[in-house]
Amino acid sequence: MFYILSIFGKYIYPSYEIVDLLINCLYLISNLLIHAVIKILTLLFSFISITLFSQPQIDSIPTGTLLFNDGDTIVFKLYNENDWLVNGFKMKGELWTIKSYPKSSLFHFDSDDMGKQFFYQYAPSKGNFMTLKEMQQFVSGKKTAKYEYSSRTEFFKAIFFGFALSMLDTYEFRNGFSGGFFQNSASWLTISSPMWSTFLIKRKQNKLNKSRNTIEIDDLKACYYQGYDNVFIKKNTKAVLGGSILGASIVVATKILLE
Repeated sequence: MFYILSIFGKYIYPSYEIVDLLINCLYLISNLLIHAVIKILTLLFSFISITLFSQPQIDSIPTGTLLFNDGDTIVFKLYNENDWLVNGFKMKGELWTIKSYPKSSLFHFDSDDMGKQFFYQYAPSKGNFMTLKEMQQFVSGKKTAKYEYSSRTEFFKAIFFGFALSMLDTYEFRNGFSGGFFQNSASWLTISSPMWSTFLIKRKQNKLNKSRNTIEIDDLKACYYQGYDNVFIKKNTKAVLGGSILGASIVVATKILLE
């Protein structure tokens, strides 16, 4: 097909560049399709080979801990791996079930039999700008924040904030402040309570940054705090937004019921 298009381009000079571009596009698409087929066949072969295992055979595979780049950990039996996937078994209930994970989402696998097997590689061309030691601290910070930090306090603060702001918004001021609550319709103040509540996150983050500025931090410790803050901010954002919406919703729902 490429040969025919090349001949066609020689005799139609004005459209030669278009034909040449079309040839390059077709060549690129064919390469992408070939790589996609290879990946699918590799995944299919791995899946079929794993499904042939019985539970006693699975039990004989060494058990370890799989650490993800987001700080999450699971108990895992590593069976095999390729350039893209790590294949094995994850406990679900009382049985081991087949599970595959992209290598790009994993940091390492740690077991007593195999030791630590790192999947992360320093590769600036692929966006992996941290060295292995820096990434190890970064993931460790994420793991600490994920399992040890609780945003419950921020959640309840946000509920109170959203509730108080909405109560103030629905209060009708008249005749020397004798109007009463739930007398006014909820306005933009109630709707915007989630936005205003984000100041809680900003304030707490500023306190953390000020406390860290008073001590000397090396590069590895800075990577740890970067990972910790990444999860810290996400947890607080989710808690504060959810809490403020809940607080405002309680006021709005109460007003509707009283009407």
